Amino acid sequence: MNKKFSSEIFEIIQELLNILESDLNRQETEITREQFLAIRLMESMNERNKTIFLLDELGNLDGILPLQRTFFELYIALMTYASADDKASYCKCYYAKVEWRQADLLISKKRFDQSEDCEDDFRLLITELNKEKGTSYTSFEEWKKASQDEICNSNPKLKKFDLSWYEISSGRKIKELSEELGMEDAHWLYYKEASEWIHTNRLLQVSNTQQSEIIKITNIGFLNRAICEVLSSFFNILPIPQCEFSEKSKDDLMTLYKIGKLSEKLGHIGNDLKKQLDEHSLQIRG
Repeated sequence: MNKKFSSEIFEIIQELLNILESDLNRQETEITREQFLAIRLMESMNERNKTIFLLDELGNLDGILPLQRTFFELYIALMTYASADDKASYCKCYYAKVEWRQADLLISKKRFDQSEDCEDDFRLLITELNKEKGTSYTSFEEWKKASQDEICNSNPKLKKFDLSWYEISSGRKIKELSEELGMEDAHWLYYKEASEWIHTNRLLQVSNTQQSEIIKITNIGFLNRAICEVLSSFFNILPIPQCEFSEKSKDDLMTLYKIGKLSEKLGHIGNDLKKQLDEHSLQIRG
């Protein structure tokens, strides 16, 4: 395996995302919360994949499966979010769920530390929170309740609150969402089986190099599809052949050119990996 792949893939994806943000700055267009969340999800996928590649290069296969589970869930979350008609509702649910978790954490922390210094710190946090959000909360419990109400507003039929933000917004669990994306097998392997191992129900792990190679090739495909979805759904950038070049400025064309070349390079890396895996399989059979 070529050890430069991990950093090369990471840099390609990061450069693509940097181009998107710098292009908005060039046009003096403020990035929306919906676009910001999409970029952060894509960055998180990229970070997880980089770590998977690094673990494989170090021969530490034991840590790959839990990372692959989070990578797969990020992919399902991003693709579900990107295909939603009301992206603003999904985005609100995400940030409300983050705030709900933060409030819950602070409530737990306060329960375990009831010193006078801690009380002063909490009062200061509430004051700063109200100043930032323009609210008038008197406790973290109020903040948590307000966040919970906002989450419930995104899905009035919500019955279980301990779901992920994209499951709440879509009204479907990750298994159903995976099936809709035609990824039943990937869900079984990278989420369900990985979960069994993480929760000690099965002592399964990535045990050989060929398994890790398949995961890496799969992930490059996921990254390719995800970045294309982000480009089209959040930035209205279509694949190069579908663009009306006559309507594009010189700067826009340069942006499209850079994105196209980077996407092409990502595809070549995936093909090189697949070729190496095929050669490896032949050696094993021989």
